[in-house]
Amino acid sequence: MKTINFIPENCINCQNASLSKDVVKARMGEQNVHGTYHCGKCTLLMIVKLPPRAMLLELKKTIFFIFIEKDYHLYPRGTGFFVKLPVEQITNGYQRYFVTAKHVIMDNAGNFLKEIIIRVNKKEGGVIYDRFPLNEELIFQHDDKNVDLVAIPIILQDHIDYKTIPLDIITNDELIEKTGLGEGDEVFFSGLFHHHIGTEENSPLYRFGKMSLMSKEKIKWKEKGKLEIETDLYLMECYSTEANSGSPVFFRMTPQHETMMVEKSFKTYLAGILMGSFQDPQFVQTYDKNDRGMVDENLGITAITPAYKLRDLLFSGNALSHRQLLQEKPSDFLE
Repeated sequence: MKTINFIPENCINCQNASLSKDVVKARMGEQNVHGTYHCGKCTLLMIVKLPPRAMLLELKKTIFFIFIEKDYHLYPRGTGFFVKLPVEQITNGYQRYFVTAKHVIMDNAGNFLKEIIIRVNKKEGGVIYDRFPLNEELIFQHDDKNVDLVAIPIILQDHIDYKTIPLDIITNDELIEKTGLGEGDEVFFSGLFHHHIGTEENSPLYRFGKMSLMSKEKIKWKEKGKLEIETDLYLMECYSTEANSGSPVFFRMTPQHETMMVEKSFKTYLAGILMGSFQDPQFVQTYDKNDRGMVDENLGITAITPAYKLRDLLFSGNALSHRQLLQEKPSDFLE
């Protein structure tokens, strides 16, 4: 038995990736006991105890930054995060995806970019800018084209310092009902802050707010320069900026929730993927007293693509077919 202060991707003894996670019953307000992991190969039992705020540090490692290159300069485009999905019928088999908002990797004409550049941390310290060609056949989208979300399969090299968000904390209707999460609850996201991205490492910024609306009805949304659409959204009371698009948005479990069950060693759940902020046009006075200009005012309400849409995407259509096809080549999943 080993007590560790991080959430393991692999067994710390034999590096096996097949770990079972046990449900933990925690007292309300308890911050450091998150669960146990049992290795299916060497049978090592790992007890995970995270100090306060350590979960925020763990979640930061799931984040990467997205840039585009123009005229030999890099420009921040948005945020993405890593998700890990087990592959059935393959021992120790996982498919990893990077997830972001669809508009982040599209041009103004609505076409996918040919290439993006992702910025990730290295285990030995420092960062690396990695060119990532975009193959449209491997850009998995939701069946509803108004859903601003993509998932792209990726193989992460050993020198990259990263964590992945597991399927267990991606919310759906059942999990929302079980945990009692909803409007008025605390939410937060982590994403690219273009005024400071970090020098020695990626430095995603946290912002905190409240869940304002989880409507069953579609909500009107208009992206600048494009036609208005109606789509399924959650609304969060929190400011966000353009480079935050694609950021993961999380619920924070608090003592007000009736449940005292913390599943799969986490005390947070993925609420959704940040889409953008609502803007209202406002007239402003210019230097010419006889003329007025117009600017967009950020209303402080952020649109979120619900996390259940990510579940839908990953378990239907091309994403599911791709995993089923690659089961014939298990080496593509073993890391």
